[in-house]
Amino acid sequence: MIRPIDLQRQGKKEELWQMCCGFIDLSLEQFMNIQKTLLLKQLEVLKNCELGKKIMRGAMPATVEEFREQVPLTTYGDYLPELGEKREDCLPAKVVKWIRTSGQTGKYDIKWVPMPEDFLTQFEKVAGGAAIFTTCNRRGDLSHIKEHQKTIHTVGSSEYGSALLCKLIEQAIGYDMLPSNAEGMSFQESVQAGFEEALYQGLDAFGGVASVLVTVGEQFKQKKGKMNIKPLLSHPKALFRIIRGLIRSKLARRQMLPKDLW
Repeated sequence: MIRPIDLQRQGKKEELWQMCCGFIDLSLEQFMNIQKTLLLKQLEVLKNCELGKKIMRGAMPATVEEFREQVPLTTYGDYLPELGEKREDCLPAKVVKWIRTSGQTGKYDIKWVPMPEDFLTQFEKVAGGAAIFTTCNRRGDLSHIKEHQKTIHTVGSSEYGSALLCKLIEQAIGYDMLPSNAEGMSFQESVQAGFEEALYQGLDAFGGVASVLVTVGEQFKQKKGKMNIKPLLSHPKALFRIIRGLIRSKLARRQMLPKDLW
C-alpha cells in the first residue's frame, strides 16, 4: 500500500498532491457520491456487530434514504457503556488506538473514541493534506514540504485527537516533532522542552490551536528575560542563536520575539 511519505521520498509531487489534496477538484456530485458509497460500506459493517445492532435498533437499511428514515440520531450516551468501557468485542473492527475528549458534567467525564486501522490509514492522508494546505502558496505547490523539518509539539498528550493528528502528520510528511521524547510529559513540560531542542536543532514549522498558541506566546514572553545561558555554553549552535536573536531585537528596539531566534 502506497503512503504519502512513499510518494514524497520518490519525488512524485503530483501524485502526493492528488492523494492528499485532490478532493478539492471534485464536483459536489462527485463528492456526495463518494460519501454515499462510504456510508453504505460502513452500514454493511455495522449490521454485523453488537454495537451497530444496538444503535440501529435492529434496522437493516440498504440505502442512505432508508438509513435516514429508520435509524435515529444519537448522542454519545447511546454508545455507553460499550465505548466508556473500551469494549472491543462489540465493535466491527480491531481497535489500534483509543483517543479521548472531554465528557459531559454529571454524565461521563471522558468520551472514548475507537480508532481502527482502516480509519487511521485514510486519516493519515488527511493529515498530510493539512500539512500541505498550511504551507502551499498555490494549487499543487509542495515546495515547502520536506522530510525532517522541525516543528514543536504544541498539542495534548497522546490520548487526545490533536496529538493523533500531529503523529499522523509526522508519519505522512516526515516532520520531526520537538521534543523527541514528549511521551509522558505534561503539556507545559513538552512545550518547554520543545523550545529548548529548537535552540539546538532549529525550527521550521509551528502550529496548533489558536488559544494554545496564545498561551505559548505568553510563556515565551515571561521566560525570555529569565533565560539562563550557562547550559548553552556547551551548545555553540544554541548560544549563537540566542546571541543573534538578542542582536536582532536590539536593532529593532524591542523585546526579543520568537522570529528573532528562528
